[in-house]
Amino acid sequence: MDKKITNTIKSIKLNSFTRPNPTNLITQSNRYITNGTDNEYFYYVENLYISSPTNQAIIDNMTNYVLGEGLIDENGSDLSNLLAEEDLRCAIQDFKTYGSCIFQVIYSFLPIKKIAKLIYIPTKSVAIAKQNDLSSEIEGYYYCFDWRTKSKYKPYFVPAFGYGENNETELLRILRPSGQPLFPLSDWVSANQWCEVEGEMSNFCVNHIQNSFSVGTIININKGTAGLSEDDLDETKASILRELTGSGGERVVVSINENKEQETSIQKVDIQDAYQQFDSLSAQAEQKILRAHKITSPSLFGIDKATGFSSNAEEMAMALKILYRSQVNPTRKLLTKGLEDALKVNGDYKLKFEDFPELRTDNNEQTINEQ
Repeated sequence: MDKKITNTIKSIKLNSFTRPNPTNLITQSNRYITNGTDNEYFYYVENLYISSPTNQAIIDNMTNYVLGEGLIDENGSDLSNLLAEEDLRCAIQDFKTYGSCIFQVIYSFLPIKKIAKLIYIPTKSVAIAKQNDLSSEIEGYYYCFDWRTKSKYKPYFVPAFGYGENNETELLRILRPSGQPLFPLSDWVSANQWCEVEGEMSNFCVNHIQNSFSVGTIININKGTAGLSEDDLDETKASILRELTGSGGERVVVSINENKEQETSIQKVDIQDAYQQFDSLSAQAEQKILRAHKITSPSLFGIDKATGFSSNAEEMAMALKILYRSQVNPTRKLLTKGLEDALKVNGDYKLKFEDFPELRTDNNEQTINEQ
Protein backbone atom coordinates (compact mmCIF):
# COMPACT_ATOMS: atom_id res chain seq x y z
CA MET A 1 0.00 0.00 0.00
CA ASP A 2 1.42 3.34 -1.06
CA LYS A 3 2.05 5.96 1.59
CA LYS A 4 -0.22 8.95 1.46
CA ILE A 5 1.66 12.09 0.46
CA THR A 6 0.48 15.40 1.87
CA ASN A 7 1.72 18.93 1.35
CA THR A 8 3.01 20.53 4.52
CA ILE A 9 4.04 24.11 5.23
CA LYS A 10 6.44 24.67 8.11
CA SER A 11 7.15 27.93 9.89
CA ILE A 12 10.78 28.46 10.80
CA LYS A 13 11.53 30.80 13.70
CA LEU A 14 14.71 32.76 13.11
CA ASN A 15 17.13 33.28 15.98
CA SER A 16 16.98 36.77 17.40
CA PHE A 17 20.14 38.85 17.62
CA THR A 18 21.66 39.23 21.06
CA ARG A 19 24.30 41.89 21.54
CA PRO A 20 27.34 40.70 23.50
CA ASN A 21 27.63 42.63 26.74
CA PRO A 22 31.35 43.21 27.41
CA THR A 23 30.64 44.15 31.03
CA ASN A 24 29.40 40.62 31.79
CA LEU A 25 32.02 38.62 29.90
CA ILE A 26 34.61 37.98 32.61
CA THR A 27 34.93 34.20 32.89
CA GLN A 28 36.94 32.58 35.70
CA SER A 29 38.40 29.11 35.89
CA ASN A 30 40.55 27.67 38.64
CA ARG A 31 43.67 29.14 37.00
CA TYR A 32 42.85 32.08 34.76
CA ILE A 33 40.34 34.78 33.80
CA THR A 34 39.31 35.16 30.17
CA ASN A 35 37.41 37.83 28.26
CA GLY A 36 34.35 35.68 27.74
CA THR A 37 34.55 31.91 27.49
CA ASP A 38 37.91 31.08 25.89
CA ASN A 39 38.49 34.81 25.19
CA GLU A 40 35.51 34.74 22.84
CA TYR A 41 34.99 38.52 23.01
CA PHE A 42 38.43 39.13 21.53
CA TYR A 43 37.61 36.80 18.64
CA TYR A 44 34.25 38.54 18.23
CA VAL A 45 35.98 41.94 17.93
CA GLU A 46 38.51 40.45 15.51
CA ASN A 47 35.62 39.30 13.32
CA LEU A 48 34.22 42.86 13.33
CA TYR A 49 37.57 44.00 11.94
CA ILE A 50 37.58 41.29 9.25
CA SER A 51 33.94 41.57 8.18
CA SER A 52 33.46 45.35 8.13
CA PRO A 53 35.31 47.19 5.32
CA THR A 54 34.75 50.58 6.95
CA ASN A 55 36.02 49.42 10.34
CA GLN A 56 39.08 47.77 8.81
CA ALA A 57 39.95 50.87 6.78
CA ILE A 58 39.78 53.08 9.86
CA ILE A 59 41.83 50.76 12.09
CA ASP A 60 44.51 50.19 9.43
CA ASN A 61 44.86 53.88 8.61
CA MET A 62 44.83 54.92 12.26
CA THR A 63 47.65 52.44 12.84
CA ASN A 64 49.61 54.14 10.06
CA TYR A 65 48.95 57.60 11.50
CA VAL A 66 50.08 56.59 14.99
CA LEU A 67 53.17 54.74 13.78
CA GLY A 68 54.23 57.45 11.34
CA GLU A 69 57.88 57.05 10.45
CA GLY A 70 58.55 54.96 13.53
CA LEU A 71 59.55 55.28 17.16
CA ILE A 72 62.73 57.10 18.21
CA ASP A 73 64.48 57.91 21.47
CA GLU A 74 65.17 61.62 21.75
CA ASN A 75 68.03 60.81 24.12
CA GLY A 76 69.83 59.11 21.25
CA SER A 77 69.47 55.39 21.97
CA ASP A 78 69.06 53.03 19.02
CA LEU A 79 65.73 51.19 19.30
CA SER A 80 66.03 49.05 16.17
CA ASN A 81 67.47 46.02 17.97
CA LEU A 82 65.18 46.44 20.95
CA LEU A 83 61.80 46.75 19.20
CA ALA A 84 61.22 45.85 15.55
CA GLU A 85 58.88 48.06 13.53
CA GLU A 86 56.73 45.05 12.59
CA ASP A 87 56.14 44.25 16.28
CA LEU A 88 55.35 47.88 17.04
CA ARG A 89 52.89 48.11 14.14
CA CYS A 90 51.04 44.97 15.28
CA ALA A 91 50.90 46.29 18.84
CA ILE A 92 49.45 49.62 17.71
CA GLN A 93 46.81 47.82 15.65
CA ASP A 94 45.87 45.68 18.66
CA PHE A 95 45.69 48.79 20.83
CA LYS A 96 43.23 50.39 18.42
CA THR A 97 41.27 47.17 17.87
CA TYR A 98 41.00 45.84 21.43
CA GLY A 99 41.99 48.74 23.67
CA SER A 100 45.22 47.06 24.79
CA CYS A 101 48.45 45.58 23.47
CA ILE A 102 50.97 43.13 24.88
CA PHE A 103 54.74 42.73 24.55
CA GLN A 104 56.90 39.81 25.57
CA VAL A 105 59.83 41.23 27.54
CA ILE A 106 63.01 39.21 27.07
CA TYR A 107 65.85 39.89 29.50
CA SER A 108 69.60 39.58 29.26
CA PHE A 109 71.49 39.05 32.53
CA LEU A 110 75.03 39.62 31.25
CA PRO A 111 76.68 41.57 32.71
CA ILE A 112 73.58 43.01 34.45
CA LYS A 113 69.85 42.56 34.02
CA LYS A 114 68.56 44.50 31.01
CA ILE A 115 65.71 44.27 28.53
CA ALA A 116 67.16 42.72 25.39
CA LYS A 117 64.02 42.52 23.25
CA LEU A 118 60.35 43.48 23.13
CA ILE A 119 58.24 41.16 20.97
CA TYR A 120 54.59 41.61 20.06
CA ILE A 121 52.12 39.08 21.51
CA PRO A 122 48.52 38.94 20.19
CA THR A 123 46.09 40.32 22.76
CA LYS A 124 43.55 37.59 22.02
CA SER A 125 46.11 34.93 23.06
CA VAL A 126 46.51 36.13 26.65
CA ALA A 127 44.34 35.58 29.74
CA ILE A 128 44.84 36.91 33.25
CA ALA A 129 46.11 34.62 35.99
CA LYS A 130 43.43 34.23 38.66
CA GLN A 131 44.00 36.11 41.91
CA ASN A 132 42.14 36.19 45.21
CA ASP A 133 41.39 39.90 44.83
CA LEU A 134 40.48 41.04 41.30
CA SER A 135 41.23 44.65 42.24
CA SER A 136 44.88 43.85 43.01
CA GLU A 137 47.63 44.50 40.52
CA ILE A 138 47.95 41.67 38.02
CA GLU A 139 50.92 39.43 38.76
CA GLY A 140 50.78 37.02 35.85
CA TYR A 141 49.13 35.86 32.65
CA TYR A 142 48.39 32.67 30.76
CA TYR A 143 49.34 32.43 27.09
CA CYS A 144 47.60 30.13 24.61
CA PHE A 145 48.04 30.20 20.85
CA ASP A 146 44.30 29.70 20.36
CA TRP A 147 42.00 29.56 23.39
CA ARG A 148 39.25 27.99 21.31
CA THR A 149 41.44 24.88 20.99
CA LYS A 150 43.21 25.01 24.34
CA SER A 151 43.08 21.22 24.57
CA LYS A 152 45.53 21.22 21.65
CA TYR A 153 47.54 24.31 22.64
CA LYS A 154 48.01 24.07 26.39
CA PRO A 155 47.97 27.47 28.20
CA TYR A 156 51.09 28.21 30.20
CA PHE A 157 51.88 30.81 32.85
CA VAL A 158 54.05 33.86 32.23
CA PRO A 159 54.70 36.43 34.98
CA ALA A 160 53.56 40.01 34.48
CA PHE A 161 56.17 42.71 33.95
CA GLY A 162 58.04 43.30 37.20
CA TYR A 163 56.88 40.06 38.83
CA GLY A 164 59.24 37.59 37.20
CA GLU A 165 62.14 37.92 39.64
CA ASN A 166 64.94 36.18 37.73
CA ASN A 167 62.76 34.90 34.88
CA GLU A 168 64.08 35.43 31.38
CA THR A 169 60.71 36.59 30.07
CA GLU A 170 57.66 38.55 31.27
CA LEU A 171 54.57 40.05 29.66
CA LEU A 172 54.02 43.81 29.49
CA ARG A 173 50.43 44.92 28.89
CA ILE A 174 49.58 48.52 27.94
CA LEU A 175 45.92 49.52 28.41
CA ARG A 176 43.77 52.45 27.40
CA PRO A 177 41.67 54.06 30.16
CA SER A 178 38.38 52.19 30.41
CA GLY A 179 35.60 51.42 32.83
CA GLN A 180 36.58 47.76 32.53
CA PRO A 181 39.84 47.37 34.51
CA LEU A 182 40.63 43.76 33.58
CA PHE A 183 39.82 43.87 29.85
CA PRO A 184 39.48 47.46 28.60
CA LEU A 185 36.98 48.26 25.87
CA SER A 186 38.02 49.65 22.50
CA ASP A 187 37.31 53.32 21.82
CA TRP A 188 34.84 52.34 19.07
CA VAL A 189 32.83 49.77 21.04
CA SER A 190 29.55 51.58 20.28
CA ALA A 191 30.00 50.65 16.59
CA ASN A 192 30.07 46.90 17.20
CA GLN A 193 26.55 46.31 15.94
CA TRP A 194 27.01 48.52 12.88
CA CYS A 195 30.14 46.56 11.97
CA GLU A 196 28.00 43.44 12.18
CA VAL A 197 25.48 45.09 9.86
CA GLU A 198 28.16 45.59 7.20
CA GLY A 199 29.32 42.00 7.57
CA GLU A 200 25.81 40.55 7.41
CA MET A 201 24.96 42.67 4.36
CA SER A 202 27.96 41.29 2.50
CA ASN A 203 26.99 37.73 3.50
CA PHE A 204 23.47 38.30 2.25
CA CYS A 205 24.72 39.64 -1.10
CA VAL A 206 27.04 36.67 -1.61
CA ASN A 207 24.26 34.20 -0.81
CA HIS A 208 21.87 36.07 -3.09
CA ILE A 209 24.36 35.84 -5.98
CA GLN A 210 25.05 32.15 -5.30
CA ASN A 211 21.30 31.57 -5.42
CA SER A 212 21.22 33.09 -8.92
CA PHE A 213 19.33 36.13 -7.58
CA SER A 214 16.42 33.85 -6.78
CA VAL A 215 14.66 32.90 -3.57
CA GLY A 216 14.49 29.31 -4.81
CA THR A 217 12.88 26.90 -7.27
CA ILE A 218 10.11 24.35 -6.81
CA ILE A 219 9.87 21.41 -9.22
CA ASN A 220 6.56 19.55 -9.19
CA ILE A 221 6.40 15.81 -9.98
CA ASN A 222 2.90 14.50 -10.49
CA LYS A 223 2.55 10.76 -9.82
CA GLY A 224 -0.52 10.47 -12.02
CA THR A 225 -2.83 7.49 -12.13
CA ALA A 226 -0.07 4.99 -12.97
CA GLY A 227 1.76 5.79 -9.75
CA LEU A 228 5.44 5.47 -8.87
CA SER A 229 7.05 3.40 -6.14
CA GLU A 230 8.81 5.11 -3.23
CA ASP A 231 12.19 3.95 -4.59
CA ASP A 232 11.38 5.42 -8.01
CA LEU A 233 10.39 8.73 -6.44
CA ASP A 234 13.55 8.91 -4.33
CA GLU A 235 15.75 8.12 -7.34
CA THR A 236 14.00 10.73 -9.49
CA LYS A 237 14.32 13.36 -6.79
CA ALA A 238 18.02 12.64 -6.23
CA SER A 239 18.70 12.78 -9.97
CA ILE A 240 17.08 16.20 -10.30
CA LEU A 241 19.01 17.59 -7.36
CA ARG A 242 22.33 16.28 -8.74
CA GLU A 243 21.69 17.79 -12.17
CA LEU A 244 20.58 21.21 -10.97
CA THR A 245 22.41 21.85 -7.73
CA GLY A 246 24.94 19.14 -7.02
CA SER A 247 24.72 16.95 -3.96
CA GLY A 248 23.66 19.79 -1.65
CA GLY A 249 20.40 20.74 -3.31
CA GLU A 250 20.31 24.01 -1.40
CA ARG A 251 18.28 26.05 -3.91
CA VAL A 252 15.80 23.55 -5.37
CA VAL A 253 12.72 22.02 -3.76
CA VAL A 254 11.34 18.86 -5.35
CA SER A 255 7.63 18.43 -4.61
CA ILE A 256 5.93 15.05 -5.26
CA ASN A 257 2.15 15.27 -5.64
CA GLU A 258 -0.70 12.82 -6.26
CA ASN A 259 -1.84 14.85 -9.28
CA LYS A 260 -1.68 18.31 -10.81
CA GLU A 261 -4.60 19.56 -8.74
CA GLN A 262 -2.63 18.83 -5.55
CA GLU A 263 0.68 20.26 -6.69
CA THR A 264 2.68 22.54 -4.46
CA SER A 265 2.54 26.20 -5.41
CA ILE A 266 4.69 29.12 -4.32
CA GLN A 267 4.08 32.82 -4.11
CA LYS A 268 7.21 34.89 -4.36
CA VAL A 269 7.66 37.44 -1.59
CA ASP A 270 9.73 40.40 -2.69
CA ILE A 271 11.31 43.12 -0.61
CA GLN A 272 9.98 46.39 -1.92
CA ASP A 273 12.69 48.82 -3.05
CA ALA A 274 15.38 46.41 -1.85
CA TYR A 275 18.28 48.20 -3.53
CA GLN A 276 17.30 51.55 -2.09
CA GLN A 277 16.99 50.01 1.36
CA PHE A 278 20.43 48.42 1.07
CA ASP A 279 22.00 51.69 -0.07
CA SER A 280 20.41 53.54 2.83
CA LEU A 281 21.43 50.92 5.40
CA SER A 282 24.99 50.76 4.04
CA ALA A 283 25.37 54.54 4.23
CA GLN A 284 23.96 54.63 7.76
CA ALA A 285 26.27 51.84 8.94
CA GLU A 286 29.30 53.63 7.49
CA GLN A 287 28.27 56.90 9.14
CA LYS A 288 27.78 55.29 12.55
CA ILE A 289 31.13 53.48 12.40
CA LEU A 290 32.89 56.72 11.48
CA ARG A 291 31.17 58.51 14.34
CA ALA A 292 32.13 55.83 16.86
CA HIS A 293 35.76 56.17 15.78
CA LYS A 294 35.48 59.96 16.15
CA ILE A 295 36.39 60.56 12.50
CA THR A 296 35.57 64.07 11.28
CA SER A 297 36.81 63.65 7.70
CA PRO A 298 36.39 60.22 6.05
CA SER A 299 38.73 61.29 3.24
CA LEU A 300 41.66 61.08 5.66
CA PHE A 301 41.02 57.34 5.83
CA GLY A 302 40.47 56.72 2.13
CA ILE A 303 36.68 56.71 2.57
CA ASP A 304 35.28 59.15 0.03
CA LYS A 305 31.70 59.95 -0.82
CA ALA A 306 30.33 59.53 -4.33
CA THR A 307 30.82 63.23 -4.97
CA GLY A 308 34.54 63.02 -4.24
CA PHE A 309 36.39 65.56 -2.07
CA SER A 310 33.86 67.98 -0.68
CA SER A 311 36.33 69.88 1.49
CA ASN A 312 38.91 72.36 0.37
CA ALA A 313 42.59 72.13 1.31
CA GLU A 314 42.22 74.35 4.37
CA GLU A 315 39.36 72.25 5.73
CA MET A 316 41.31 69.06 5.11
CA ALA A 317 44.32 70.46 6.98
CA MET A 318 42.10 71.44 9.90
CA ALA A 319 40.51 67.98 9.95
CA LEU A 320 43.99 66.43 10.08
CA LYS A 321 44.95 68.64 13.04
CA ILE A 322 41.78 67.64 14.88
CA LEU A 323 42.53 63.98 14.18
CA TYR A 324 46.02 64.30 15.68
CA ARG A 325 44.87 66.23 18.71
CA SER A 326 41.88 64.03 19.52
CA GLN A 327 43.04 60.58 18.43
CA VAL A 328 46.64 60.16 17.28
CA ASN A 329 48.48 62.08 20.00
CA PRO A 330 46.56 60.58 22.97
CA THR A 331 47.21 57.09 21.62
CA ARG A 332 50.89 57.85 21.14
CA LYS A 333 51.13 59.23 24.67
CA LEU A 334 49.68 56.07 26.22
CA LEU A 335 52.01 53.83 24.21
CA THR A 336 55.20 55.81 24.83
CA LYS A 337 54.40 56.16 28.55
CA GLY A 338 53.92 52.40 28.87
CA LEU A 339 57.12 51.62 27.00
CA GLU A 340 59.16 54.25 28.88
CA ASP A 341 58.05 52.83 32.24
CA ALA A 342 59.23 49.39 31.16
CA LEU A 343 62.52 50.58 29.66
CA LYS A 344 63.58 52.27 32.91
CA VAL A 345 65.27 48.94 33.58
CA ASN A 346 67.77 49.88 30.85
CA GLY A 347 68.08 53.59 31.53
CA ASP A 348 66.43 56.91 30.73
CA TYR A 349 64.38 56.94 27.53
CA LYS A 350 62.33 59.75 26.00
CA LEU A 351 60.30 58.09 23.27
CA LYS A 352 58.63 59.87 20.37
CA PHE A 353 56.80 58.85 17.21
CA GLU A 354 58.14 60.59 14.13
CA ASP A 355 55.59 61.99 11.70
CA PHE A 356 55.60 61.47 7.95
CA PRO A 357 57.71 64.08 6.13
CA GLU A 358 54.67 65.59 4.41
CA LEU A 359 53.11 66.33 7.80
CA ARG A 360 56.08 68.36 8.97
CA THR A 361 56.20 72.12 8.54
CA ASP A 362 59.21 74.00 7.27
CA ASN A 363 59.82 75.92 10.46
CA ASN A 364 62.21 73.97 12.65
CA GLU A 365 60.76 70.56 11.73
CA GLN A 366 57.62 71.34 13.77
CA THR A 367 55.02 68.65 13.17
CA ILE A 368 51.38 69.25 12.40
CA ASN A 369 50.26 67.65 15.65
CA GLU A 370 52.32 70.13 17.70
CA GLN A 371 50.70 73.21 16.19
